[in-house]
Amino acid sequence: MSGSSRKSRTNGDVARRRAVLERVRSRVAEERRQVEEAEAARRRRESELEELAVDFELATQDVGRVAEEIEEQVRRVRARGEAQLRAARVRAARVVVAMGAVGETVAGCGRRLGVSAERVKELRRLAREDDAGDGEPGGAGAGRGGGDGDGAETAGEARPSGLVPGAAVRVG
Repeated sequence: MSGSSRKSRTNGDVARRRAVLERVRSRVAEERRQVEEAEAARRRRESELEELAVDFELATQDVGRVAEEIEEQVRRVRARGEAQLRAARVRAARVVVAMGAVGETVAGCGRRLGVSAERVKELRRLAREDDAGDGEPGGAGAGRGGGDGDGAETAGEARPSGLVPGAAVRVG
């Protein structure tokens, strides 16, 4: 009996061993499945991050493009504004010339318009330059320092809304 009991224990051990082996294989397979799922999740996350990086790069390029467009629009608006400022300055200069044609002196024009005599002379130069066609957009006499050094050019340029502070000038 001892031989047969040993054989049955061996058969029992084999059955137990097979059951344990099956549990181990099942556990290993479950671990592999979990590792594969984790790897697939990592790959999905990595792919999503790559897509987001592409979206970021495209958005950054759009920012640059939009900034360039805005700069171009600002340049165009500035050029139009400078042309309008020049036209307004020339109109004011023509008023000064018209006052001179009526017989008003440089000092008298300055007093009536509330500007210095140097500013009146500058406006006359602007009118002459405009008549000669030598004027450039933005004001022919603007910032050239062609005055007698009293700073009238700078003061006139600081008033883009007009050259006559506190007075309305009409040009017919």
